[in-house]
Amino acid sequence: MGGSPTADPLSYPGDIPDQPFVLDHGEVSPLSRGRPSAPDMNERHLVVAVGSNAAPARLVEKLGPDAAVPVLLLRVVGMDVRYSAHVTRYGAVPTTAWPQAGAALTLPALLLDDVQLVALDATEPNYDRVPLADVGVRLASHEHQRRASISTYVTRRGWYRLESKEPALPPLRGTTAGRCGTVLGQRQVLATVLAVARSARP
Repeated sequence: MGGSPTADPLSYPGDIPDQPFVLDHGEVSPLSRGRPSAPDMNERHLVVAVGSNAAPARLVEKLGPDAAVPVLLLRVVGMDVRYSAHVTRYGAVPTTAWPQAGAALTLPALLLDDVQLVALDATEPNYDRVPLADVGVRLASHEHQRRASISTYVTRRGWYRLESKEPALPPLRGTTAGRCGTVLGQRQVLATVLAVARSARP
């Protein structure tokens, strides 16, 4: 299942499989519609994950050991992923979805039932879950347009601005295009945050 960033903040966003998968009672398997224990995906809410919510170990921490969650990989148009302007309680600089004209990313997307959606929202006090259409973002495929909802999490703290005034961007493993900013790993972005904090001391 891999590790969670709560145990190792520098590993943020955690261990995320490269391919679509199902998390089922703590076990991770390749996604298959024919898999008997996979939940019915057609009536679920789709949530594009831009950080640790796509890591199986973090999903278990948030939704419990019995959670059954399919995770897709989808092409998202009109959105980038940036670092948020805050630090988590466990010591990582988290990420946020942010509208970006011309950007296109391949990102994990959770399929959650009603109870799981409410539970996940409760773990995101620094974020609003926003429908993609409300921020000018769309999925490249029309396959999922009839789902109960299609959304992602946008920070309430704003995005982290580097000294160059550019946004700090996390590295992404999927195919990307049209990103604007400076890509920094977690160790690098934490170093810049600490430097700013030290310089602000009297």
